Order: sequence, then structure tokens, then C-alpha cells
Amino acid sequence: LGAFMETFKQIDEQIKYIDSMIDQTILAVEDRDPKKILKPQKRPDRVFEFLEDMRKLFKSQFLKSGKTLIIKPVSSEWTFNVDRGMMYEIMQNLVANGIEHGGQRVELSVEKDDGYFSIHVRDDGRGVPKKKRESIFRPYHDLPEDVSRGHLRGRGLAGARLLAEVHGGTLRYEHGSDPWRADFVLQ
Repeated sequence: LGAFMETFKQIDEQIKYIDSMIDQTILAVEDRDPKKILKPQKRPDRVFEFLEDMRKLFKSQFLKSGKTLIIKPVSSEWTFNVDRGMMYEIMQNLVANGIEHGGQRVELSVEKDDGYFSIHVRDDGRGVPKKKRESIFRPYHDLPEDVSRGHLRGRGLAGARLLAEVHGGTLRYEHGSDPWRADFVLQ
């Protein structure tokens, strides 16, 4: 049963990838701006419930990778208006990036300042070299390297930033300090 479930998950991931590529191709062919097409369906969501759901969603990925997910506690009173589906996609890409390119730990934390929320996805890896800190948000930014390794990768952070912008927010990289060298900030 375990092997079947793993195969099913892989097939599901491949279908999502194909769907995404078809959508991107259609938009490119039609020369349409995805920011004008995607419309978030924002609803009030309790921040601590959202983070607990993220813990549950990513549990198997962290168990499989042998890495640790740390979620900092937040006030049970905090509520933000988000499109849960878009936020899931953004977080999936940021957390997957931390698992693949980070060290042994990924931390999720939320800060609130003047009514605005900042979600931090940090990892204890090497961080991103200064010359690549903006290019990592371009699709296929490392295409030759990825193709040579037999992968076609490099869409996740570009898609996460696009969804953040469609959602009315921003996504940026900040170079942190020990132990959290990589810090992706979603506002």
C-alpha cells in the first residue's frame, strides 16, 4: 500500500506540473497577462490555523527528507484575508525550496506590523549568492544546469512571486544571519 501511495503522489505531482505548463503555454501563446486572469478569492483565515494546516500538509515531506520543520507560535487572535489555494501554492514552493536547497531545518514564522503580515520561510542552508538573489525569481533561471542533471526545474519561486503579486502582496529574498541564512519574506 505504501508503494502505491508514493506512486499515486508522484503521478499527482506530474499531472499538476503538466496542468501548470499547459496554462503557462496558453497564456504565452495568447499574450495574456496572468495577473489580469488570476483572481484571488480572499476569505478571513486565522493565522495560527493556517500555520497548523501547513504543518500537517508538509509533515510527510519533512519525514521523507529527514529534515525538521519549525513553526513559531503566533497569537490565536490574528486573522488575515487570503485565498487559501493561492497561499498553499506559494507556501508549497517556498517550503520545497527550503527542503531541496536548504540545510537541515526550515522555519515558518509570522510577524504583524501596522496590520500587515509578513510570513517568513527561513532555512539554515548556505543562502543564495548575492548575484542570484533576484534571478532566482525568473522561470528556469538555472536551465543549463538543471537540464544537465536530467531535471527541468526552476518554476517554483517565479510562480510563488506571481501568486503573491496577484494576491496583492510581495515576495522577496533576504539574506539572513546564522543560523537562518535564507529568508523568503511574503507580505
